Amino acid sequence: MAVTIKDIAKLVGVTPTTVSMAVRGDKRISLPTREKVLKAAKELNYRPNYTGRNLVNGKTNIIAVVSTFFSSLFAVEIMRGIESSACADGMRLNQFSSHGVREKEAEMLREILYSVKPRALISISLKPAPEVVEEYRKENTPIVLIEELAGGAATVKTDNKKGGFLAADYLLKKGRSKIGIIVGKLVGELGGENAAERLEGYKQALYMHGISFNPERVIEVVHYTFEDGIEAFNRLHKRDAGFDSVFCAAGDMTAAGVIKSARENLIKVGEDFSVVGYDDNIIAPIISPSLTTIKQPVFEMGRAAIDLAVEALNSKEKEKVVCFEPTLVVRESA
Repeated sequence: MAVTIKDIAKLVGVTPTTVSMAVRGDKRISLPTREKVLKAAKELNYRPNYTGRNLVNGKTNIIAVVSTFFSSLFAVEIMRGIESSACADGMRLNQFSSHGVREKEAEMLREILYSVKPRALISISLKPAPEVVEEYRKENTPIVLIEELAGGAATVKTDNKKGGFLAADYLLKKGRSKIGIIVGKLVGELGGENAAERLEGYKQALYMHGISFNPERVIEVVHYTFEDGIEAFNRLHKRDAGFDSVFCAAGDMTAAGVIKSARENLIKVGEDFSVVGYDDNIIAPIISPSLTTIKQPVFEMGRAAIDLAVEALNSKEKEKVVCFEPTLVVRESA
């Protein structure tokens, strides 16, 4: 009988997840533990079977990754993190996009479940319907959500409420009292957990500073794009809501659009007007002025999603939540 990671885990006295991480050289595993795992693997003559070892109960060795879009910098960085860990136990990745068409998501997810037969599903900013989650549960196929919450699924997220608070609190302490906020959709089919949580943190900061919440300063966007930022700034400008700063909870790319529009309106960003983004992606330090933003460890979130998927395959825990802490990165825009 072939040796499995469970056999190594039992011999060393660690979890199967730890063995998987150690075998692929994950730096989060201490050197002494990694050496013990590798020594045990050698003693047991462990050899990963990259073609068939993960075929369990008729499933392939595929981890399906779904998203509304894979073109956003957030999704790209998440995928980098996922790919860096997906080689554990010979797992392969298949990507599927709904292209933002929500009414087709359930159909797509069912096709993945019954046709692709993945070992697990990782969903980026896409929340499956409860009935779809239940079908995955019946097929013993774990679901890991990124930036969403659902009963029956594990989750990797950032403390978005804290992120929203950090951004607004910083602007308020800088003397900005009329803060516009650009968020993703808050309600309906396009509504997301992260948008609501970031707005809640923003409101909490206003309350603590004795500032009344003005719904006229809230702009919702769909795609978190550069163009969304341009349009959102123009909408705020036309509302004449009296804003002296913008918190782009919809991400750094949206913030870049805001900065462009502000400059076209002869507004000096960083002096007369402040902009704070969200994510701290690759564009944040290189746009002009460089972007003050809320950093979330997106790459690490992708790696954590794979770890949760592997852990769910080896245990009964299917609803674990891993929550990362955001931090404020101060640059020139605020």
